[in-house]
Amino acid sequence: MSLVKRLTGVSPARPELPWVVLVMTAVLTAGLSFFADKTTGARHRLQFLRVASRIDAQIQTQLKTYMAFLRAAGALFSVDEQVTSNEFLRYVDILGLEQRFPGVQSIGYLQRIPSAELAATRAEMVRQGSPWKIWPEGDRSEYLAVLYLASVDYRNRELLGYDMWLQPALRAAMELARDSGEPVISALTPLLPSDRASTLKGVFVFAPVYAGRTPPMALASRRANLRGFVFSAVRLDVFVARTLGAPIDVDLRIFERPERTPDTLIFDSKPDGGDEVTGSFVVQREIEAGGRYLFVVYVDPPDILETWLAQVVFVGGIALSVLLYRATRTHVDARLSAEQAAAELRASQEALRESEAEAVAANHAKDAFLATLSHEMRTPLNAILGWASMLRSGKVESSRQGRALEIIERNARVQTRLIEDLFDVSRIVSGKLRIERQPTEVAPAIAAAVESVRQTADEKGVSIRVYLTPEADSARLHADAARLQQILWNLLSNAIKFTPAQGHVSVVVQRADDRVEIAVSDTGIGIDPEFLPHVFERFRQGDSTTTRQYGGMGLGLAIVHFLAEAHGGTVSADSPGQGRGATFTVTLPVATGEAGEASDESVGVSDEADAAEAEAPARRRAHGGAA
Repeated sequence: MSLVKRLTGVSPARPELPWVVLVMTAVLTAGLSFFADKTTGARHRLQFLRVASRIDAQIQTQLKTYMAFLRAAGALFSVDEQVTSNEFLRYVDILGLEQRFPGVQSIGYLQRIPSAELAATRAEMVRQGSPWKIWPEGDRSEYLAVLYLASVDYRNRELLGYDMWLQPALRAAMELARDSGEPVISALTPLLPSDRASTLKGVFVFAPVYAGRTPPMALASRRANLRGFVFSAVRLDVFVARTLGAPIDVDLRIFERPERTPDTLIFDSKPDGGDEVTGSFVVQREIEAGGRYLFVVYVDPPDILETWLAQVVFVGGIALSVLLYRATRTHVDARLSAEQAAAELRASQEALRESEAEAVAANHAKDAFLATLSHEMRTPLNAILGWASMLRSGKVESSRQGRALEIIERNARVQTRLIEDLFDVSRIVSGKLRIERQPTEVAPAIAAAVESVRQTADEKGVSIRVYLTPEADSARLHADAARLQQILWNLLSNAIKFTPAQGHVSVVVQRADDRVEIAVSDTGIGIDPEFLPHVFERFRQGDSTTTRQYGGMGLGLAIVHFLAEAHGGTVSADSPGQGRGATFTVTLPVATGEAGEASDESVGVSDEADAAEAEAPARRRAHGGAA
């Protein structure tokens, strides 16, 4: 039997019929290729961002280790004002400077020396056997000179006796460290003061040392009681290369400032790759440490993407980079007591262990989300590929071909909504969501939303009842009509999904003064009282396992919450308990005066905590919405 007859049940007597079948299968193949390509592209994007997040965490953890080390060294001088050069060198030698702190060229103690004490200081250093003298020479009211120095690179030994206060870039960093009481990183500068044109560039990290065991609280006291600084000279290129190791899974460039120029370039994983930063994926991150930002640019290398794909998906990538990386922070108490100073090394190690535990917890949360995302995206794709394979192989009877295409289309729409939801979350985080407000009647919006879910409700055997008071029927809102329908669609879809057959969903609309209340109630499974306070949180579900009865990414109610607030309204949830249904009430202001005029605005969330109030795609079709 011919392929045409197996697919259509009709003998190819008419000459145009083969062309019809050819066009149909070509369109179907193109559609399947498109969705498969998009799904695989999303996986590649996730892989790329996971590598970038891992590198972020490595650099930040190592920088915080340096900060903790300098604080501990500063505590040594705070507790004992009579630390000698040999004692300092033994302390540094115990730490294993070159092995444990890559990129550090030297570490030293910078002392504040009044001019009247300069001669006594020089005599004491000579007594300790150090060839110490102030440079550059000159009469000044006080000096901030390097008193003790331990060097990895012999060229840095020239820093001994150097008055760093005279160099503007170093002075700015020291002033900030002195006033804040925290370690501060300087701007990129030559590490050899005698050779300003040297290519040996890096940064200096300064940790303030105050008189007394406890750092002063007041700014004036900090400035008056400053004894000096513990500092380290760091080559950032060596620091990054040895921290990350080799090979690095992405093309990586680190700049001192947002401007990507050769002068601001600190590290380049491919030095002969040219000045242009290009690639399928390019992500710039900011890493903060010591009062300064490093600007890290990640570019996907060719081996990250599977080259057999025609294109990669471009939606959902930004949202997947806020949720996959949680930068872990380690805070070391700046006000180390005498007891903490005696055990500074153990305290630093404990802080590192706590950071690792937080990173493990963050990874567990990330893995749980990825499992849910993989399950939700794979389920409709399996249905699409299965039915498409059966159609192409002729295993579907002609009477069931319409049903097969209907299943493929429905699952394609489900997957499209999932991807669009994730993409629009990123637009909310970046403040790029647009709300186009105009006078909108409540009654037509309610009717359109109900009609868009009517078929789903009928198929499940759930009835929908709508009650509008006369005052509400004539009310007008100053709202984005598409967003309003999106709110209603999400609430109705949610109610239908969790309501069993023969159940009921009711929509009650009434006006209260200058606001309209829309209450969506159901006779479904209800909400656990312990989960009720978290019902509007992003990615939160009563059952978050991959074997749960009800699907979805947990975005729908978070989207409703965000859109309601973006329109100046509120949304609340109430449930008597499990098995007793739930009611969601949206309250929106009516249009009055100038508020009834059309307007266009961009809205978003200010930080990652507010991003949990994320919304769905910006322009849904009348029946679209978040699951």
